[in-house]
Amino acid sequence: MARHFNRTQRTALFLYARGRCANPACMQPLEQGWHADHRHPWSGGGPTDLLNGQALCAVCNLRKAAKTPGEIMGSKPVKTVIVSRKSVGAWPKNRPLRDWQRRAFETWCSAGRQDFLLVCTPGGGKTTGSLRIAHHALSERLVTRVVVVCPTENLRRQWADAAHQIGLSLDPRWSNSSGREVAGDYHGIVVTYQQVSYASAVFDKQCEEPTFVVFDEIHHAADQLCWGDALRQAFSRAELRCALSGTPFRGDRFPIPFVEYEEGRSRPDFSYSYAEALRDGICRPTYFPTLNGRARWLSRDGSLLDCWLLDDVRRHHESERLRTILDPSGGWLRAALRAANDKLTEIRASGHPDAAALVLSIDQTHAKAIAGVVRKFTGQDPVLAISEDPEASAKLKDFAGGTERFLICVRMASEGVDLPRLRVGVLATNVQSELFFRQAVGRLVRVVPGVPQQSATMYLPAVEPILGYARQIKEERDHELAQARVGLPADFSERGGQNPPAKLGAFVPLGSSPAEHDTIFDGASFSPAELSYAERFRAEFKIPLATPQVAAMLRYHASDNGLFVIHRESADPQETVLPTARQQGPACNPAPPRPVSPQLTPQAAPVDPASDLADLPIYARKDELRKRTQRAAAKLGGLLGLRPWVIHKQWIESGGSPSEEASTEDLERKLRFFLERIAEINSGRV
Repeated sequence: MARHFNRTQRTALFLYARGRCANPACMQPLEQGWHADHRHPWSGGGPTDLLNGQALCAVCNLRKAAKTPGEIMGSKPVKTVIVSRKSVGAWPKNRPLRDWQRRAFETWCSAGRQDFLLVCTPGGGKTTGSLRIAHHALSERLVTRVVVVCPTENLRRQWADAAHQIGLSLDPRWSNSSGREVAGDYHGIVVTYQQVSYASAVFDKQCEEPTFVVFDEIHHAADQLCWGDALRQAFSRAELRCALSGTPFRGDRFPIPFVEYEEGRSRPDFSYSYAEALRDGICRPTYFPTLNGRARWLSRDGSLLDCWLLDDVRRHHESERLRTILDPSGGWLRAALRAANDKLTEIRASGHPDAAALVLSIDQTHAKAIAGVVRKFTGQDPVLAISEDPEASAKLKDFAGGTERFLICVRMASEGVDLPRLRVGVLATNVQSELFFRQAVGRLVRVVPGVPQQSATMYLPAVEPILGYARQIKEERDHELAQARVGLPADFSERGGQNPPAKLGAFVPLGSSPAEHDTIFDGASFSPAELSYAERFRAEFKIPLATPQVAAMLRYHASDNGLFVIHRESADPQETVLPTARQQGPACNPAPPRPVSPQLTPQAAPVDPASDLADLPIYARKDELRKRTQRAAAKLGGLLGLRPWVIHKQWIESGGSPSEEASTEDLERKLRFFLERIAEINSGRV
């Protein structure tokens, strides 16, 4: 075993100690030349790992020499600093669990395992289900802290807000440079997979404190990807781990960390499928109108092509044909967007006035071009949420409570975006993985409380494998490990086995036109003729069901009587047949307000300067308190002729907590003190 700590371990020890000597009798800032020390001496068999490491100043380490931990600095033992956290109350009565969440919780309790894989369809409520487990682990003192690892920055705040609703306080602002959690009013932190990959040793060191880890969308981390390796290093010593996924498989077929496999297939400890969610009324049924189309383009190999989406072409022409169809200047995409807009108008008129549509685009340039098309026939500016835009998360939050008709995204709405008012979608991207497709559909299936007979509609190009994904949307996909195969791919002979020429020219889309095609619902395809008959039948008998549901019912009961006409493709573009559905407006039941915090000191001002923040999550309350404190310090400094940083320094020197270590009570006390001083100066008493 190595004698000295490596650079990564030294960085983790320094950050964990927050740049101060770990000896409780010293706690001085670590200067250049500080020592990475073995708690149990290396000469006595102590390992060179983070569990046995600590950051000491040179004086303390040399004074320690080779003494045992109990003899350090006058027989005072050096212990791991455990944050004193506030207790956890009972599970709130106004947050009853769904039946499947209750069963999942009972399964976790009876399993008694370190690792638990919870698979739940998108929109089914896996966030609340996992928080129920975390709440129980904290209240029963099985752990003392919670760490949630999620894919994106936007989800950090969503997790913190969801935890706040059930009485848990998670910090979504925590950064790797913070090193160690010190604010006792948090029960844990929310971080991203990227954060963990950058500083896995820091998280490993934090697991000295009993930790419950929640991995949101665990399929993002596979062992042969850097995130998977970092996850194993960071949380292998965690007391309990709960992995969540709505799509527990990856296109690359690499094994997922902390997931058990049987005969090459992942084994979930509890699973809640899309079919079960439909049965329970938790998710909306989804209809997939598919549009065929004719594409004309100049290929990179120099050939001029003109064919339909359903025609067989060589492999290297498939992507070019799809890009031509999705060109905003062509007729196909314009027809799909207009069909989505008409469908949205119908839904809004039937009782869901704030319903919205989602368009998933290829890249930023493509998204902006689509926005121009949408603006022309709606007369309104759509919301652009682009992943490279630093304001994208804020735009999504504003869109959730707004009334805009269209949201255009580039990968921003693939996971964890909670926008229940989305009812219509257009898949206008060239990403063709089943994982992405299921995530995209998952953005449309969330139910709005109080709206009966809800449904979602996703417009698709009539290409494989997208059509196959739509037919199989209700099937569960376990993560299956790929078996090594020797030789040519299975579809080599079917595709002709030809690759594009080595010297390629420019790909130029020349135009596209739409044509009506089938609508996929419940794994079956319904032709425009079937839907037209079903629509007339639904209107005549006033059936309160969507047209595809009526078509499915008629096919099941009367297909032998020749009621349906077999649809044949036409070469002439036609208008898209739009199914209809009846919906009613949503009804919102706001949660009751939380009680306002009492006054903290007898000298407090009559009006609490933070009384309007009582209902906010702790992280949001702290953000606002810090802003108000900064403004108060600047005003007080101006009255006293001092700079604001001097005011803050005097507060710390008089016994106040530094801002990053302060609890909400500390920040409120600090703000109240500053405001009282300002009032005294203004009244002439100082």
